[in-house]
Amino acid sequence: MPELIFGDIRNKDRIIRRATMSFSVSLKTVVHVRHPQCLHNVAYDDAIKQGISNKESPLTSFGQEQGKITAATLRRSYPFFDLLMCSTYARTHEIPRMAGYRGVGISSYLDERNQGIWHELGPATCRERYPEEHARFKREGFYHYRAPNGESCPDVEERIKKFFQLDYVRRSSVRTLGISSHGTSGLCLRKVLTGATEEEWHSWERIDNAAVSIYERIDESRFECTHFNKAPWMEVLGQPPT
Repeated sequence: MPELIFGDIRNKDRIIRRATMSFSVSLKTVVHVRHPQCLHNVAYDDAIKQGISNKESPLTSFGQEQGKITAATLRRSYPFFDLLMCSTYARTHEIPRMAGYRGVGISSYLDERNQGIWHELGPATCRERYPEEHARFKREGFYHYRAPNGESCPDVEERIKKFFQLDYVRRSSVRTLGISSHGTSGLCLRKVLTGATEEEWHSWERIDNAAVSIYERIDESRFECTHFNKAPWMEVLGQPPT
């Protein structure tokens, strides 16, 4: 087992539930890292006005520093992964690249929640153009709301489940799996792995940029979240500028 440099949470936040799906017998550890801060995280509407797509959103200067620190910490703890996968969003490729990992795969099953009509417009513009949809979002809540042509969080969970059924993920050689993806899909990943309830999902803190979470196999159908939302850059850089 690698050195637990992210701070073990098992004694104070034990998350064990019966999984609602089957995982590969050989899979023992899943390591999730969220991408560093990108332009869409801090200036969504401005990025859209500049014609920068969500999928190609560049890292900010602060995000570059976050990524370097987390990448170095991750590589020390996990010199290699049996399989390391990113989403199709460019920003999720940055920490694996900074860490020097090779043979990194890409899967759309790991993409961030698609917000449909909101996805490339930005919150402020959507509130102005689609007031009825904004009102529906307020009524239904973040977890269940599905924008036209978009996804709800349960939709994201279903495609994450499909990811774990892919042949190359279920290979017997894949014991340690790395996933570089996003914040909301990272919470959905935790729910899928631990079999947590919707109420528990709502109780979790949002995942910080360039933060790491680790899940260890308990038995044939259960994972335990041993480290959640650990941001090694925080001690060095402090809170992100606002």
